[in-house]
Amino acid sequence: MSAMEFETVFHGVSVCYAQKVVRVRTDRALMAYLAEPGRGAEELAEHIAVRYQEKLGCALEITGRSLAVELLAHAYCDALLLRMEQVAERLPGSLGARLVQAAARLQKHTDVIDMGERSVDSNRWLFDDLAPFYAVICGILGDKA
Repeated sequence: MSAMEFETVFHGVSVCYAQKVVRVRTDRALMAYLAEPGRGAEELAEHIAVRYQEKLGCALEITGRSLAVELLAHAYCDALLLRMEQVAERLPGSLGARLVQAAARLQKHTDVIDMGERSVDSNRWLFDDLAPFYAVICGILGDKA
């Protein structure tokens, strides 16, 4: 790790930080934490933002909701895609179509979730677009969010 890189552990979840990028390992610790009752993705996203600011002296230019959605999307990608399509059929107007389009662009599950600012992450726009659907995504995943 360089001088600008550091790591924290939050409820057993390993988070690695670098300039403009945060990485979370998709392992048993993350899945166990997300499976606990509550809104673990939001809490982890808040931890990430606070530690980034403390250690690097500037804010991570990613919203908490965008981070939380990306965590959930990568952790539960397959199940989430199926359910998002089902829920989208019931949403009014263009909301359902937007949700289906965004869901279709999700990538498959990865071992490490790379969450970067727009200037360094080519798919940041996708999770920013999904951020307004955070409550819908949590509803789809139930206790796993």
